[in-house]
Amino acid sequence: MDPWPIEATTLPRYAPAVADADRTPDADEATAERVAELTAEVAALKAQVARLEAAARELERVKRSNSWRVTEPLRAAKARLAGRP
Repeated sequence: MDPWPIEATTLPRYAPAVADADRTPDADEATAERVAELTAEVAALKAQVARLEAAARELERVKRSNSWRVTEPLRAAKARLAGRP
């Protein structure tokens, strides 16, 4: 006779309880520290994205300006003289 009468299909239901039973206060603290680190990293990345988006908007504004369009032939001539296409 099988000492474990529980069917294999019911075992996954108990897996979270077993995993929680194995946790220690140190593991919880380490997890909390990692979550805090990742939260700070996400905040820093969001700030970086915002800065990059602002820079991209500024660059587009400059490229649409009259002075950029008027000086385009000068930039092109300078590039050709420098050997760039």
